[in-house]
Amino acid sequence: MRTESGFDPRAVSVAGALGVIQLLPSAARGAARLAGRPESDAERIFEPEVALDLGAALLGAEKRELGSLLLAAAAYNGGAPNVASWLSEFRTLELELFIERIPFRETRDYVKRVLAVEAVYRALAGGALVLDLPEALPAPPEHLTHFPVDE
Repeated sequence: MRTESGFDPRAVSVAGALGVIQLLPSAARGAARLAGRPESDAERIFEPEVALDLGAALLGAEKRELGSLLLAAAAYNGGAPNVASWLSEFRTLELELFIERIPFRETRDYVKRVLAVEAVYRALAGGALVLDLPEALPAPPEHLTHFPVDE
């Protein structure tokens, strides 16, 4: 939320993403389905409780499907089909180079911010101030099953 909206529940991005978790309306509808909520809850995206539930459902599905927080963050911002494509093309690169090869500047910068903020929050909770990066990137999924958000 800090990275997405600065905690502003009324935030609207230039791309049309809405609320504290910054979902496009189509993504909010898909996230509502993932969360087991009625699709009409997507219209309540400016209500923090609803927005958090939708964002958690979408990010959780992306993390399960793609295998890491880094890739889930990239999918949350740049789209899961794009991440699968980037994995197919750049998977053999070292992680730092993979991030730099993300073709969307906004997504590349977003991934870096999410990783940095996650490290800070982990340190505030008593852990070490280090980036928690996967050892290697997973293989791209053969098909994406949880992302009916680009309708």
